[in-house]
Amino acid sequence: MKKVYVDSNVFISLILNEFGKNFEFMSYKSKYFFDKIINYGYQLVISNLVINEVCRITCLSVNDFIDFLIIFDNLIIVSIEEKQLLEAKKINSKNKIGLNDSLHFVIARDSGCFAIVTWNKKDFEFPENYLRVFDPREF
Repeated sequence: MKKVYVDSNVFISLILNEFGKNFEFMSYKSKYFFDKIINYGYQLVISNLVINEVCRITCLSVNDFIDFLIIFDNLIIVSIEEKQLLEAKKINSKNKIGLNDSLHFVIARDSGCFAIVTWNKKDFEFPENYLRVFDPREF
């Protein structure tokens, strides 16, 4: 079963009913992506970092967000390890990208994911990233 790591912004777009450029319905595109995950049997991987970012930005409680995640039968929630944080800091300082994005990459890679799905593909354009990066429309 193929594993896909989902960045917090995909959940945030869905929960907050966000619009993109030219009034594109990002929330609809996010929902369609999640329907594909469910219907085609992909394994969804998220981290505690995703949970914390989503809850902070949407003002959902952790329990409410976890209740939402129940719809994914093949969900894996991974914890951040100290060695992953250290590696993410090295990637971050070398490439001048966000620390959280570096950490999302390290977690996805270590979890055996083949891809990261995010609305901010440019955040994952650095030499160490050999994973495929999709936005929800492309997946």
